[in-house]
Amino acid sequence: MTPGFEIRLSSMIKALEQVVLPAVEPGNGFATEQLAITIGQLEMLRLQWPYAHGYAERCLDDIVALGRSVAHHASSPTGDAVMDSVLLAGESDASSTDELIAQRDRIGNVICAAIEDIAIQGDEHKWRTVAKLVIEHEGLAHERNRAWFARTGMDPQSSEWPPIQTLVRQN
Repeated sequence: MTPGFEIRLSSMIKALEQVVLPAVEPGNGFATEQLAITIGQLEMLRLQWPYAHGYAERCLDDIVALGRSVAHHASSPTGDAVMDSVLLAGESDASSTDELIAQRDRIGNVICAAIEDIAIQGDEHKWRTVAKLVIEHEGLAHERNRAWFARTGMDPQSSEWPPIQTLVRQN
């Protein structure tokens, strides 16, 4: 029987904390620091693993919504390309978290091309409207990412962010 990710990650953390860390020379601050960072990352992965797929689904849902809005303001063929990407994402049955992230990135690249097209057109109203949509989307994404990484303790407001469970797509 193969142990699950929770047990495997917990075992790695325990080995690093109880075997490797005590073996590091006391004066080797860099090694101690890097080991602490690695332990912290593994702990964060252990806690986030159950939510990673739902988190990627939520990110994809959000970029699809942005894509629909941007496509509405972009002219053909760029607007059509955005809509094609959005429609493909809606029809996709991406099963892995990596596939969801790759889909999100592809849609983001097409949206960037559409935004460049809108900028080149010189239509001030379209530009301001799309800029507002992107800023709103990125504000939500920024807050979600800060909450996702709050466990690192590096964010001075980490205690104010919602738990990971509230960030994932609710099925």
